[in-house]
Amino acid sequence: MNLSGQSIIRFCEIPTETLVVCDDIYLPFGEVRIRNAGGDGGHNGLKSVIKSLNDDRFIRMRIGVGYPDESEKLQDFVLDNFSEKELLILDKTINFALMLIDCFIANGYQYMLNHYSKYKKTYSESLISESKTTGGKI
Repeated sequence: MNLSGQSIIRFCEIPTETLVVCDDIYLPFGEVRIRNAGGDGGHNGLKSVIKSLNDDRFIRMRIGVGYPDESEKLQDFVLDNFSEKELLILDKTINFALMLIDCFIANGYQYMLNHYSKYKKTYSESLISESKTTGGKI
């Protein structure tokens, strides 16, 4: 992941029409956000893509994995297994992300963005509901 930019340059004919999907520790677990430009947010994979393209104008989908507590190292946190509660939320997150990716492949960024906006509230409400059934904790 940290050298993702090399793959973008090597395999993508039009990088600005490429969707980069990555995890994001600064988003709550299960949150999905999309943008068509911006910085790397401290993510080494995005940093590599920006450096390889010499441009930050590419489409990215960030999926929140949450932030570790003080007792856990970041590397261990992002490589750790998911809990049963997290797997329930992750299932909804993956389905939402796949729907958006299908929209992007079929019709491009703007179409994906329209669907994101249309279904975001319903998706977020399902995460809140899932969080409540798990005692508000993940």
